[in-house]
Amino acid sequence: MSINISPTSLARHGFADRLAEAVAAAGAPCSLFTLEVTDRVATLPSASTRAAMQALRDFGFGLSADDFGAGHAGVDRLASLPFSEVKIDAAFTQLAMEEAFARKALDACVDIAGRQGLRVVAKGVETPEMWAFVQDLGVDAAQGFLLHRPTPADAFAAMLNA
Repeated sequence: MSINISPTSLARHGFADRLAEAVAAAGAPCSLFTLEVTDRVATLPSASTRAAMQALRDFGFGLSADDFGAGHAGVDRLASLPFSEVKIDAAFTQLAMEEAFARKALDACVDIAGRQGLRVVAKGVETPEMWAFVQDLGVDAAQGFLLHRPTPADAFAAMLNA
């Protein structure tokens, strides 16, 4: 399960410890959760933010570089921060479907992420054409309306129990 975390939360002293304690109290392993970190955090992380990110990884959480390709974070951040996953922004994928240069850039990003041992997720898959395109890129997973619409918590719980 993926959860967005804000830069403010990540920067709070003790955030990683409190989150790990809450997950343990619920009886779940931290490894079930991937925390999505915004591009802004990845561009200029403070020392405390870096420490919090590493602590979260040490507890077993996955860390995802969210909306990659839409902002300012470069591939260098994929190596210098403790990410386990990169989520390719839907607009970047759409652009790569239309422009050869963007396709080459996206191919390179997927290749570099894979070489770093990162899981690659394509966001915003809404059409069969985009689904075929991201499969051709060799991403590890995809998310988007074509695959499933957002689900309210009670409906999600019912799906899990079924």
